[in-house]
Amino acid sequence: MLSINSRLEHDFDTFTATAQTSYARLNNRNSYNFPDAIIASDFSGLPPSDFLDPETNFIDWDKRDSRLTQEFRVAALPDAQVGWLAGVVFYRDEAQRNRNSEMWYFGPSATGSTDYDLTTTGQAVFGEVNLPMNDQLQLSLGARATHESKEFHSEFTSDGMSGAVPYFAEEGEKSYDFVTGRAAVTYDWSPDLMSWASLSRGYKSGGFGQGNSLMWSGVPRDPYDSSTVLTYELGARSSWLDNRLAISGALFFNDMRKEQMQTWDYEDFTGKNLNLDARSAGFELDAQYRPSGRWWLSGGVAYTNTALRNVSEEAAALQDGLNSGNHLPTVPEWSAKAAIGYQVAGQYLGLGGVLADGTVNARLAYNYMGSRYTDASNFGKLPPVHLVSARLGMDFGNSEVYFFGDNLLDEEYMSIKDRFGTDADGNPVFGVSYARGATVGLGAALHF
Repeated sequence: MLSINSRLEHDFDTFTATAQTSYARLNNRNSYNFPDAIIASDFSGLPPSDFLDPETNFIDWDKRDSRLTQEFRVAALPDAQVGWLAGVVFYRDEAQRNRNSEMWYFGPSATGSTDYDLTTTGQAVFGEVNLPMNDQLQLSLGARATHESKEFHSEFTSDGMSGAVPYFAEEGEKSYDFVTGRAAVTYDWSPDLMSWASLSRGYKSGGFGQGNSLMWSGVPRDPYDSSTVLTYELGARSSWLDNRLAISGALFFNDMRKEQMQTWDYEDFTGKNLNLDARSAGFELDAQYRPSGRWWLSGGVAYTNTALRNVSEEAAALQDGLNSGNHLPTVPEWSAKAAIGYQVAGQYLGLGGVLADGTVNARLAYNYMGSRYTDASNFGKLPPVHLVSARLGMDFGNSEVYFFGDNLLDEEYMSIKDRFGTDADGNPVFGVSYARGATVGLGAALHF
């Protein structure tokens, strides 16, 4: 992974000008020998050993992603009576996917090689203004107008599997123009207590999807539509004990129209992109406490209730179990977090040399994810997960070195549970994927 960021800022007499550039690139290569051998055994009734030949049962994935962003903006000085900002931004995303696979027991849809390229470019103008109505009440208005275009090209080449076309190529291009924005009011009840109410509009452009499970038969993919969301939020933030304790909470409601989802037809192993209405509502509560200048404690809990809405008979017919009232995939109903941290200058720990000028940062964290579904039909339900992580680093101001550890208890938990159909005896079969176990590593960052 490569990530480069630069930020140039200059204060003029009445405003601040900022130019910000960022570039990120991630290359990922995955190879799997004899994947899904147990599922293939369930389907066919044959022993798993019949599917353990890496020459006839494998997947090779080569994934490359990059994003370039350039932003220019001007903003009012911090002490201005009316806060404002305005700017323009340009971005370009590139994604390449190359897959070579041979899983004959799934039929021609899981064989051959596929090459996919997607380029997304966008330009936007944005602005925001914060208007103090009096000493306690403030109105904030912001908007962003975006033009975005997507262009893709994909090719499929058969490996000779019976039923598959020898070669198929498809391409497409679409453009989107949309406006997003936010309006909010805040009220300062006292120097230690404020509340807010906000309404915002979000937008996700449509597209073509990275996969087409029918390319092997020469059928082009169907583009999916854009989706919108209206978010209503009501919250408050307070500080106590001479600002050593901070507590905040919020209620929210999301009204999603044409939310983008994918269904899976396990009878012929094909996927389809759908746009379905949905909603979510819940609350968030967070707190942070500093018992001293070096130690801090934090915690939070969140509850989210989700549901699909207005699922048509046509959409329900595409996948068994797809109904209004189903929960949104990957969203836990309950989640929680807690952490303890310590920060101190190196010299106070008796460190010498260059380490004395650095700052030691240590953190131990716990995260809880409640039960959740991995598909819109709510067949694959995942159990709750408890995760522990830690981080220990030395910060030198313009650079940092750190050790980290994730899932330190080596929790074995599923990240995917998809229904694949029925076995040779008619019983349901699920394909599951487990998340990474305990992971430790060393990292470094340079700021310039």
